[in-house]
Amino acid sequence: MKAILFGLSLLACAAAATAANEPEAAGPYCVSFAPAGFCDGMQFNTGTSATWYNYDCGGSTSDQTQAKVLAKAALTLCDGTQGCEVAAGGGWDSLKWQFNRTASTGTLTGMTGGQKIVLQRNIPVEVTEGACAFNRIQGGISSLAR
Repeated sequence: MKAILFGLSLLACAAAATAANEPEAAGPYCVSFAPAGFCDGMQFNTGTSATWYNYDCGGSTSDQTQAKVLAKAALTLCDGTQGCEVAAGGGWDSLKWQFNRTASTGTLTGMTGGQKIVLQRNIPVEVTEGACAFNRIQGGISSLAR
């Protein structure tokens, strides 16, 4: 009997761990960088698609090369070599956002010439359900500023 209960406990733990690491349901989700004083933000359109909004504070958008939304985290990759506009236009090989949904923070790193540069570290962000509502021209400072 103990062996059966132990086996069921292991099965339940494995199922819970798998569920915690699986992508969360669709979206959209909006991650605003306004709490850190920036004009831009990221919209996760689905669990695997994201768009960087207002990255130049002038209304421009850039679809991300990769995106993933998990229960406690979310990330995007903008690969300039694959045509991701915000990276290629800014002279970056790639730009990567990592969001901690539990702590409502985000870290932006850029790669250029094989060198990793942290542009923003654990900045406060606001995560809300639904599409982003950025004004076309908000003015201000982009999270790309150093």
